[in-house]
This record gives sequence, C-alpha cells and structure tokens, in this order.
Amino acid sequence: MKSKKHPFHIHKPVLQNDRLPPYIWQTRSPYSSNLQLAFTSIKWLFLLTIGFVIACLVAAVLQAVQIVYLLLQLALTCLTPLAVITLCIASIAVILESIK
Repeated sequence: MKSKKHPFHIHKPVLQNDRLPPYIWQTRSPYSSNLQLAFTSIKWLFLLTIGFVIACLVAAVLQAVQIVYLLLQLALTCLTPLAVITLCIASIAVILESIK
C-alpha cells in the first residue's frame, strides 16, 4: 500500500556531504565593524528622534501643552549630546575607512 503524501508537504533541500548551502554560512558582513557601529548609531539616533516627534505630535493633538514643553526640553537635553557623539563616531569611521 502506497503512502499518500500530504498535499502541502514541504521538501527539505538535499545537502551534499552534510554541508550547509553557501547562503546560510555566509554571515560575515562586507562592512567593517567601524562602519557597522556608525550605521547603527545613526539608525538609533534617527529612531529616537522620530519617537520624540511622534510623542510631541500626539501630545499636541491631545492639547497637553505641558507635556509638549517637557518633551521638547528633554529632546534638546538628550539629543544634542547624542547627535554630537554620533557625528564623531561617523567621522571617525569615515577617516579610518579612507586610511585603509
């Protein structure tokens, strides 16, 4: 008696010599760790800035003037040093990559 396969049966890829296909083991990034750090810091600074903007917009729509004022003061206090540090990291990464 033949066994019937399920119509949605997923076939596993056949690997030769029990080796992983090249797209699985190639996890090394083509960028250096300096550039990865610079890109990551810029990304998180951007996300933090967008978060502050969204929070200010929501507070403004809800007419919470004190919260908008508090968020703007907090954003200026927090984002200014973070932006300077991020720009320093990015400029160091650019300089180190240009030396290579």
